[in-house]
Amino acid sequence: MQQFHRPANLYFLVISALQCTSELTTSNWGTTLIPLLFVLVLNGLKEAYDEQRRRTSDQKTNKQEVEVLTDDKIVCIKWKDVVVGDILKVNAGEEFPADLVFISSSDPQGRGSTQHSPDESSSGIHIAKMVSFVLVSICMVLKCDKPNMQMLHFHGSINLQGEGKQDMEGTHILLRGTTLRHTEWILGAVVFTGSDTKLMRNMIPGSHKVSTLEKHSNYSVGIMLIILCILSLSLAIAATIWIVQHTDKWPFYIPAHSLWPEPKAGLPLVFIQMLRFVLLMNDLVPISMYVTLEIVKMVQCMYVNWDIEMFYCGTNTPAHARASGLTEELGQVKYIMSDKTGTLTQNLMAFVKCSIGGVSYGKSSAELSMTPAFLPGGTAKPSPVKECLDSPHSVHTVGHDPLLADILNSSPSNNPHTQLCRAFFTHVALCHTVIPNYLFADEGEELSYKSSSPDEVALVQGQGLEHFKILAVLEFSPERKRMSIICQQQKGRIKLYCKGADVVVFKRLATSQHAVAKASQTHIEEFARSGLRTLCMAERELSHEEFRNWAVHFRQASLALDDRDEKLNAVAESIEKDMILLGVSAVEDKLQEGVSETITLLGAAGIKLWVLTGDKLETAVSIGLSCNLLLESMHLFLLSDKKIEISLIAYELAKKEAGSESSNMATVIEGASVGVALEESNRHVFLELCQYCQTVVCCRVSPLQKAQVTKMVKEGGGAVTLAIGDGANDVGMIKAAHIGVGISGREGNAAEVASDYAIAQFCFLRRLLLVHGRWSYKRSRNLVMYSIYKNIVLSMTHFMFAFVSAFSAQNLYTNFFADSYNYVWTFYPILLCAILDVDVSAPMLENNPQLYVETQSEKMGSFILHTSSWILTGMWHSLVAFAFPYMAALSTSEMGETGGIGSLGLSIYTTALVIVTVKLAISIPHYTLHHLSSLFLSLAIFVATMYFNSISEQLSVDWTNVKGQVLFLLHSPSSWLFLLLGPLAACLPDTTFQVFANWNSPPDFRIVQEMEHSFIDNTTNVGALHQMSAVDPMGELLPNEQTAEEDDLTKSIETFTPSHSTSMNDLPKEEQ
Repeated sequence: MQQFHRPANLYFLVISALQCTSELTTSNWGTTLIPLLFVLVLNGLKEAYDEQRRRTSDQKTNKQEVEVLTDDKIVCIKWKDVVVGDILKVNAGEEFPADLVFISSSDPQGRGSTQHSPDESSSGIHIAKMVSFVLVSICMVLKCDKPNMQMLHFHGSINLQGEGKQDMEGTHILLRGTTLRHTEWILGAVVFTGSDTKLMRNMIPGSHKVSTLEKHSNYSVGIMLIILCILSLSLAIAATIWIVQHTDKWPFYIPAHSLWPEPKAGLPLVFIQMLRFVLLMNDLVPISMYVTLEIVKMVQCMYVNWDIEMFYCGTNTPAHARASGLTEELGQVKYIMSDKTGTLTQNLMAFVKCSIGGVSYGKSSAELSMTPAFLPGGTAKPSPVKECLDSPHSVHTVGHDPLLADILNSSPSNNPHTQLCRAFFTHVALCHTVIPNYLFADEGEELSYKSSSPDEVALVQGQGLEHFKILAVLEFSPERKRMSIICQQQKGRIKLYCKGADVVVFKRLATSQHAVAKASQTHIEEFARSGLRTLCMAERELSHEEFRNWAVHFRQASLALDDRDEKLNAVAESIEKDMILLGVSAVEDKLQEGVSETITLLGAAGIKLWVLTGDKLETAVSIGLSCNLLLESMHLFLLSDKKIEISLIAYELAKKEAGSESSNMATVIEGASVGVALEESNRHVFLELCQYCQTVVCCRVSPLQKAQVTKMVKEGGGAVTLAIGDGANDVGMIKAAHIGVGISGREGNAAEVASDYAIAQFCFLRRLLLVHGRWSYKRSRNLVMYSIYKNIVLSMTHFMFAFVSAFSAQNLYTNFFADSYNYVWTFYPILLCAILDVDVSAPMLENNPQLYVETQSEKMGSFILHTSSWILTGMWHSLVAFAFPYMAALSTSEMGETGGIGSLGLSIYTTALVIVTVKLAISIPHYTLHHLSSLFLSLAIFVATMYFNSISEQLSVDWTNVKGQVLFLLHSPSSWLFLLLGPLAACLPDTTFQVFANWNSPPDFRIVQEMEHSFIDNTTNVGALHQMSAVDPMGELLPNEQTAEEDDLTKSIETFTPSHSTSMNDLPKEEQ
C-alpha cells in the first residue's frame, strides 16, 4: 500500500478499471495499466532491495560473535543472545555489543580506551576506568539507573561478596557502538542491551523520504486532474444539451438496441458522459512522466557512483548514491547540518606554536606553506622546518623552530629564559592523561599515544618524556576548565603543574606575573585569530609539609560518598594558587583537504551551515574560525542556559532595530542551552534567530539533540535540510534530515548505512550539490514540465474535436496511436534530454556557486507558476495542432475527395508530434549528437512506419488502421502547407517571448553559458552578471562591483551591531 501513497497511482488504477468497460471508452485498458504496473514493480523492487539491504545489515550485526564467561570458562555466543548480567570479554579492535560496566582489563592500571564514542569526544577516544580489580568468579550485585538517553550520565553501585559496596559513575561504563583500542582485552558486565542501550535510546525512527520535486509534481498532477474534471464536466453538460435538442433524431444517430443503458437526460446522462470524456482525455494526467522519471533517477544515481572527481584515493572509496528518489533534492539544499570531528576535521592535532615568557615560537601549517622552501620553484636551502616534515611526527613543528631548538639543545645554563623553556616542555610532558601504547613489530618497538583529549596527544608527541613520580592528579572537568598534576622530581622537589583556559589560569597566578600574562594574552589573541586552540601552562613549587597537609584533605575528599565532586574542587582550589606562568601552547586541528574552500563556495551558493558537535565551545569556535565558518567581523550571539531567554528577547528588539535581514551574524549555543531553546516557548524565536544568521554552532550536544535540532529546522525552516556525519552518534541526525550524507571509508559504517548518499570527504559535498544536485533538479523538473505539456497538446485535441462531433466523446486516434505517442515517438528524445542535458559544465558550476540559487530558490509558488506557463503553452499548441489539419480536411484533394475521421486524426496526430518535437529541440540548452539523432529518428521512424504500413500489404498491420490515409495526406497540398505552418505558428510566440526575455533580462545561467562558449567577451559577462559573487578557478571569492543602492544596503548592514550581540574580537577569551 506504500505505492498508493502517491495519489497519481491511485488515479491511474481507477482509470485502468474504468477502461475495462467498453461501453464507456474505446481505448485499451493496457494503455494505462501496463505503465502503472511498470512504475509499481520498479518502485517495489527498489523498496525490496532497500529492505533486504537493511535486513542483511541487521543479520550481519546480530550474527557477530562475542566471548562470554560461563561456568568459569569462555565461550562464544552471538550478539543477539547477549542478555543483561552476562560477563563479556571484548578483545582489542572489537566493538561492544551492549552497554557494559568495566570490571577488569589487561591494563595494569585498570584503564581501557575506546574509539568512536557515541558521545563524540573531541578525538573519538574515550578513557574508561574499571570499577575495581575484581575476580569475576566471585558473586557480585549490580544496581544502576533505568535505561535513559543521557550519554555521559551513569550512576550505580556494585556490591562484591566480601569486598563491600563501590559506587559507579560515567567513567565506569563502556557504550555500545564503540570499539576497544590500545587495550588487549577487557571484562565487562552487561547492563543495557538492544533498544535499552544509550546509543539506541538516542536514535530516532527514520521516515519515508519524498523529494520536494515529487511533492510539487503531485500538486501539478492534482491541478491537471482538476482541469480534466472541469473540461469533462463542461463537455458532458454540452453533450446532454445537444442530445435534448436532438431528441427526435436520436434513434437515427445511435440505434436504440446498442445503447448501454443510455439515460435520456438529466444528471445520470451528465455523469456517464463525464466518465467518457475523463477516459478519453485521461492522458492530461501523464502516467508516462512517472515511468520516465523513475528511469532518469536511476541513471542520475549512476552518475554519482561513477563520478571520478568524487573518488577518494586515500581509502579507495567512491561516492555511493544509496537512495534513488532524492537526487533532485540535492539541488534545493538550504541548510547543512554537519558534524565536526571526522567530518570537517581529520581529527589530527598538531602542536605548532607556543608562547614562553612572552616570546612566540613556531609556525602554523598556513605559515609553513608560505615559506620559500614550500613555494613552487622555491630555491631556498633545506631548513629545520623542512627537515621536520620528514620526521615521524612532522605535523608537530613547534619543537623544530630554529630559535627554540637552539635554546633547548644548548647546554644547561642559568639563563632565566632557557630555564623557563625547559620548564615549559617538562610541564607538557607531565600534565596530561595520555596513555602510551607500545606496538611491537619486526623492526622493533613503536610508541604511540592515545587520550580523550587530542590536544594532549599533540603536545606529548611534540616533545620528549622524563621520569617523575606522580603524587596526585586533579582531573579536568567542564566546570573547572583546567587540570593539575603534582609530581616529585628525582631530586625530591615537589611541583604542581596546572594547565587550562587562560581566564581560569590567569586568575590563579602570583601577583608578580602580571607583565608576563599581558604579553602572553597578546599571543593568545593572535593564536585564536589563526584558528589555533590554546592552553595556558603554570607551575608552583610545594614544600613537603604543605603537600602532606594538603594530601590528607585530598584523600578525605576522594573517599567521600556525598558531594564528592564539590569537595574535590574545594581541595583543588586551596592549592592551585600563586602559580608561575610558563607559557601558552597552540594546537592546530587539521582540517580535511578543501574544507575551507567548500564552506566558502557553499556559502556563496546561499547554503547555511550548522555545526552540531559534542566538543566544547572553545574548540568549536576555533575550528569555525580556521575553516571560514566564523569570521571576526561577524556579530555573535552566545546563548547559555542562564541567559538564553534574555538573549532571545534581545534578538527580537535588535531585529526591529535592524529592519532588514543580515547574514553577517552567527549563533553559538551549548548543549545545556539547546534543551531550553527547544522548549515550546522558545522554539519559534530560536529558530527565527538561527535563520537570521549565516552560521550556527551547537556545542556539547548529544546525538538526540542533534536529531532534534535537525528535525526542528526541517519542519520549521521551510527549506531542504541536509545532514552529514561520520559516526554512530550522527545516525539520528542523518535520518531526521531531508537528505542524509554519511562519510564513508572510515572505521565504523553506521553513518554510511543510515545515509542516502555516502562520500569519503566533506569537500566532495561541493560537487554533489552544486553539480549533481543542480543538474538532476533541472533535468527532472524539465522532464515533468515537458511531460505535462506534450500530453496536453495531444489530449486537448479531443476537447476541440468534441465541438465538431456533437460532443460524442469520439476518439480521434486508434489504440496504436494512443499507446505509441508517449512510449515510442516522444519517449526517447525527452529521456535522453533528461539524462544528458548540461546547460552549464561542471567546472563552471563549481566556480560560479551563485548558479545554485536558481534551483535552490524554487518553491511551490514558482514551480506552479512555471507549470502554468507550460500548461498555457500546451493549450495553444494543441489549438494549432487541431485547427490547421481541420482546415486542411475541409478542402478537397486533387481527385475531389475529402478525408474522413481517420485521415483527420492522423493529420492532427502528426502535426502535434512535430510541434512537441520542435518545442523540445528549442528547449535543449546544449546540443549533442545524441540529442539531434533522437529528435530526427523519432520523426523519421514515425513517418516511415506510417508510410510503409499504408502502401504495403506485407508490412501492413491492421491495428494501425492507416491504410491509404497517408497517401491521401501526401497528395493533399493543403495538408503539406498546414503541416509546415503548424509548428511555426505554434512555437513562434513563446520562442519570441523567450528570446526577448533573454535579451533584456537574461538569467544567470544564460550569461555563464555565453561565457563558457565564448559568445560574448569576459568584460561584457562580468557586467551582465548583475553583480553576482563569482569564484575564480582557485576557489577565491571575487569582489563585487556594487550599485549605489547596494552600497547603501551594505553600509546599513555593516553598521547594524545589536546591543545584545558581540563581535568575535570583543568576546571574552573563554568564549572565543
